[in-house]
Amino acid sequence: MLSQIVIDLSPRDLFEMDGVVAEVTDKILSTRSPHITVHKLKLKFFLVPSRCLSIGKSVGLAMVIQKLDAAEFEIMTQKDFSHCTDAHRLLYAKKFNDFVSDCPDAFAGLTRLHLRNMRFGKSDISNILSHCKRLEFLSFFECDEGVRSVLYVEHAQLVELVIIFGKFETVELACLPKLQRMSYRDWQYDDNPLVLGFVPQLSKLSLACPYLSGKTLNLSKLLANAPTVSDLYLEFRSEKNAPKCLLLCLPNYGL
Repeated sequence: MLSQIVIDLSPRDLFEMDGVVAEVTDKILSTRSPHITVHKLKLKFFLVPSRCLSIGKSVGLAMVIQKLDAAEFEIMTQKDFSHCTDAHRLLYAKKFNDFVSDCPDAFAGLTRLHLRNMRFGKSDISNILSHCKRLEFLSFFECDEGVRSVLYVEHAQLVELVIIFGKFETVELACLPKLQRMSYRDWQYDDNPLVLGFVPQLSKLSLACPYLSGKTLNLSKLLANAPTVSDLYLEFRSEKNAPKCLLLCLPNYGL
């Protein structure tokens, strides 16, 4: 019997067959022996409430009665980022919050989560993280909690965090004892884009932004709380900033 269940269609195919994802997921999970471990479950699907509810209930039940090592949701929105308005992002965030509330068992066992095109309310992301207790990987694409919002991240199990676009003024990694990898791309406000708090295992940090407005990003200060970083990737398209940033981190790497 299958030990890995992966439904990962292209956006075009998914748009045409999204309803099938919920049906197939339910059929596979409901007919499996509860004694055989599912080592990997990966599902990509659109944020359509009725279908999400079906998927969430099927996965949640499987997590309660079956052995499931790793579960991943990649949640798509019907409009891509180039066509999303603020109203769309607010609506998608509300639908996702409802999904989490309606399917707590599924999110309690989730290990990987990809979100896109969502504008959450204050503390929504913290609430989501509190539901996803086993989460090891989290990716945000064009997500935030409002213009110039501050994202405050705490989680006991998170190993990797990816943030691309969005309008956070600051992302503060407050307490992430297991975080090893962090990638932050294309932030819009360069006063204090990233703050590293308690991240004792952080070893790989990737920072890339084309929007630096002339203010130097102080990497020495940024990395002061992360002496374990051994792999640092920088991509700044401002000629004034990039060389200076690189020089600031040379002492941390013995170069």
